[in-house]
Amino acid sequence: MLAVSVDNHFPRLTPNKSSKGISWITPAFPAVSYPLEATTMALSTKFAQTSRRKGGLIMKQLKFMISPLLTVLLSVACQAKTNSVLDNFPVVTNRWHSLHFDLIFDENKLAYQRIKMFENSRVDSAKIYEGELYQGKMNLLRPILTSIRSRPFQKAFDTVHQGLRGKQYDNDEFVGIQFELDDNPATQEWYLAFQFEFCSSNNSSGDALTTTCNDEQIHSWIIQSQGEAGYRILMETNGLMRISKNKQSHGYKSIITYSFNRLNYPSPTENRVEGEPPPCGRGEIEWAYTDSQYLPIKLTPIKGSCDLQFLDDNETLEEFAERTEPIIKFYLEKWIKEKINQQ
Repeated sequence: MLAVSVDNHFPRLTPNKSSKGISWITPAFPAVSYPLEATTMALSTKFAQTSRRKGGLIMKQLKFMISPLLTVLLSVACQAKTNSVLDNFPVVTNRWHSLHFDLIFDENKLAYQRIKMFENSRVDSAKIYEGELYQGKMNLLRPILTSIRSRPFQKAFDTVHQGLRGKQYDNDEFVGIQFELDDNPATQEWYLAFQFEFCSSNNSSGDALTTTCNDEQIHSWIIQSQGEAGYRILMETNGLMRISKNKQSHGYKSIITYSFNRLNYPSPTENRVEGEPPPCGRGEIEWAYTDSQYLPIKLTPIKGSCDLQFLDDNETLEEFAERTEPIIKFYLEKWIKEKINQQ
């Protein structure tokens, strides 16, 4: 009888002169004689143990192979579901010098198409965008906005962010459009806007502090898709937003927003120290892209933008504008320092 070798897990079998059994010889142990029945049982047990062990290894390998596959499939399915809204957005042609987003919603919260496209730096080169805007309910947009982890403007607009998480705006209408911000085919950018009810407190008349919630404001975002890296918020603001090719940083076009001190500090006493005047007016903020986000590079107070209720007796409008300009700048700088996450 020839010697039999059963893979590396089993010792070599050699013939035995005795009719009662065979010799089981391994390199590490001396020859030991076993009865044939015992040897057969030992071999069967060994094969069964090995099969179970190999089966367990195979199941573990399958588990490690299947788990990432399921994760990828689920991720693709979720991403496809999330992308379905943004994929339906119309695209603004890239043949423009600057874009002005200045939307107005009617009593039904339907947006007028107030998007101006400038062909060059001249004011008279403006044309009203006549294409379509995507319009839908905020419940379609909420999953995208609330899933974004990086929120550089959350402190500045915490009321809106809380409303989104609480599904407060789900039945409100939003509008959106896709456009090119960085001339990079690997990324996509969208402008999104909706109208929300802003509540403010006021005691400028000297009466008890009152709260009003009938001041409608436009809130807007620019979000970007980076493929597998997901979405991020590039810009967020209330009111008018302008995109310009005049200045570019790291391949991204400059953005100009308008900040309203009355909205940033709705209560006249919020974060104020004794002797500070109440917040008023508005200013222009120019933003430039850094390595990871947009940051403010220039603040310009808009003279004469404070409400006339702050006008002193016998004060001319020109004097009023001169007096309130540093107040406007003070609150703009305060808001940037306290509310914008500058990495």
